[in-house]
Amino acid sequence: MLGHKFTALVILMGAGLVAAQSISLTPSCSATLGGFLTAPETGCLNLPALLTFVINPNASIPQTANTWLTGLCGTESCTNENIASIVTSVAQGCSEDFSKVNVDIKSLQGAITNIAQEAYPTIREVACLQDTTENELCVTQTLNNLEKAVGQLSLNDLNIDTINQDAQTLLTSNLTDLACTSCMKAAYTIGVASFPAQVSQADIPLQLFCGTSFLDRNFPSNITTTAVSNQTSVRLVNTNSGFRPKLFTQSVAGWVLLVLPASLVALYWGPVL
Repeated sequence: MLGHKFTALVILMGAGLVAAQSISLTPSCSATLGGFLTAPETGCLNLPALLTFVINPNASIPQTANTWLTGLCGTESCTNENIASIVTSVAQGCSEDFSKVNVDIKSLQGAITNIAQEAYPTIREVACLQDTTENELCVTQTLNNLEKAVGQLSLNDLNIDTINQDAQTLLTSNLTDLACTSCMKAAYTIGVASFPAQVSQADIPLQLFCGTSFLDRNFPSNITTTAVSNQTSVRLVNTNSGFRPKLFTQSVAGWVLLVLPASLVALYWGPVL
């Protein structure tokens, strides 16, 4: 159930990222979102780093994401209070905007808060993975690999036509180089540990596509995390036991309502959750 709900939210947020380029927000919603840039409860999200997209929609998504995640992962995790406050603010300030697309956001507020609190620790854990061999964040690496396959990625490129075209390009590309990396294996291993019932449903197609070793539940030795929790940098450790303990961040909460984070997570688990 969580997987289906989370997938729906990812799709909704991804669609919102495209639609935001052509739909004007109400003054109330604009003020609410603008306030997040300086609000104490959103400091854990490093939102000012995303202003690049506002100032220059042609900015590189991989480069901007790298800057944003570097700051986010070096900041303490969001708390349950943080995420509840963010969801409440959006539900109140942007209710009119959601109603325009037939979404009663206030009636969904409780469910969204619960899902965000449950999913955020895993999302942050994946978002902060780093390939020590390449000295590169895994999200940045994945976006760079995607860019090599479909061409430059910028906010202005995200529209229905280009997304359809990019999807067709990917179908004719060597997806193994994109989907079967150590970064992707690490992300999948984390996902199946956190949401085994949902994520393990992709075992058979992944085994056919990436091979049996992709599903051995062993964490790649060249993947670590830059995530900071309680002022402590947490490092992932490779194990042959098939079981990897959850990070300290599992006790904290985060966000689902932010467009870009959900879109980036979709690169990992969109087809799975």
